[in-house]
Amino acid sequence: MAERFIKIAFAGGGTAGHLNPAIALIEEITTYCSLKALYFINPGKIEAKVLPARFPWIKTVPLRVKGFERPLHSVKNVVALSLLIPALIKAMGELRKFKPDCVFCTGGYITGPVALAAWLLKIPVYLHEQNSVVGVANRMSLRFAKRIFLSFPESLETIPLKYKNKAIVTGNPVRKPKMEREELEMFMENLGLRGEKLILVMGGSRGSDFLNQMVEKIHDRIKARFIVLTGSSGWTERLKHYPNVAPFDYLEEVPDLLSIVDIAITRGGATTVWELYTSGLPALIIPWEGATEGHQFLNAKFLERAGTARVLRESEATADRVVRELSMLLNMKRRPSLDPNEILKKILSGISEVRLKCFTT
Repeated sequence: MAERFIKIAFAGGGTAGHLNPAIALIEEITTYCSLKALYFINPGKIEAKVLPARFPWIKTVPLRVKGFERPLHSVKNVVALSLLIPALIKAMGELRKFKPDCVFCTGGYITGPVALAAWLLKIPVYLHEQNSVVGVANRMSLRFAKRIFLSFPESLETIPLKYKNKAIVTGNPVRKPKMEREELEMFMENLGLRGEKLILVMGGSRGSDFLNQMVEKIHDRIKARFIVLTGSSGWTERLKHYPNVAPFDYLEEVPDLLSIVDIAITRGGATTVWELYTSGLPALIIPWEGATEGHQFLNAKFLERAGTARVLRESEATADRVVRELSMLLNMKRRPSLDPNEILKKILSGISEVRLKCFTT
């Protein structure tokens, strides 16, 4: 029997929230068939660092694009608009050479020119939206999409009626834990974590000054060890002087960390919310108030309705209130974890090219 084989072009990034769903999808597809991939990246952004290290076999193509300022009619967007045509021309040239079976976009401003280029070349386009509110780049690309995958049921309300028939709620693909019990025990030992309550603090791939400062205020008021993903070497250096705080700039093993800690304090990014949701871990979520259209708050409320999270606005998150919430959460039982594979299977079954080339015998 001939080897199953598919070619897919990806676009989406700028933050880990846009990148991680694509990574999860790439890993899942390669378990079913041989994948040749092309990835359009933002130079200097997280995908430019992560992809070559994790998937050296994927060809990356940089596109010079810029995000739109709010409000969208701002004169500052003249520069962003001027970059779109060169990016579109370059994307069309690369897609013509690569000849993918389909294009999969996960948002971020690089999605716009790539989705349009694929549509003009009559290449099937698939979009994935991570947040409760559909982002600007994905919103502008809805008409080009063959299928639109949504993380939250609430996202359907932000899809225009004429595109709703293309939309399906699947959830947000997340990375899966990779360590067996013995590996986890060794991992904890290497981090210096043993026999204590553990609180994971993470503010997304870039960290959070607000959450880091909160740890400084409350670390000696809770009988627990804080594992803090600080987002910067400066904060890591600053927090390492506290005896019950284990700070790290960044750790790749977040899914494994979620399986060993007792609770978490986080922002409300879509990847974080869905990693918490699938792990069943109790969490205190303090959404970033600067998120576009308040989507972090809406993301977080989804988890609160599921019964495993408490949500506080930044204005409500005083040190005393956070200590009270954490004390209650430490007594909450973890909900049984969900299988992240189910989300990936829903998405893959909705990509007809993958279904035909990877699943059909």
